[in-house]
Amino acid sequence: MSRRRISILWGITIIATLIVSCSQLPVYSHFESVGCEGWERTDTLHFHIPLKDAGTYSLLLNLRTNSQYPYTQLVIVSRRRTQTDKFSKTDTLTIDITDEKGNSKGEGLTIQNYSRELPMLTIHHADTLDIDLLSGMHRSPIPGIIDLGITIERQATE
Repeated sequence: MSRRRISILWGITIIATLIVSCSQLPVYSHFESVGCEGWERTDTLHFHIPLKDAGTYSLLLNLRTNSQYPYTQLVIVSRRRTQTDKFSKTDTLTIDITDEKGNSKGEGLTIQNYSRELPMLTIHHADTLDIDLLSGMHRSPIPGIIDLGITIERQATE
């Protein structure tokens, strides 16, 4: 093999290593399904998440809908709490489902995917994070919601 080919292969290997090592891999990603009848106002989706390391974490709320979802927005109440630090926070989140012309803002063909960032979370030692998601909509049940999920990534320390 010529020196030039070896140099090119080494270059590709180094670039690939940098790309893989710089990307944040989720430490947690899970979806909870909503019943076929729709999301009831009284239904709470619960996520029990062990976080093994101290650090700062980004949290992402994920939503999957189908064509039966009838509204332009979805309002979700998020309750987050840690067990050891006794941190507790409640947020009301609005996810835009369509634009003003009625076009979907989600990604996908028959199932639309949406994501919304939650405020970052810093924990000082291993802890467990509990997240509850509740419907903030007045109608119940809400049709067209397939499932909701949480993705958590640990942020790199500088």
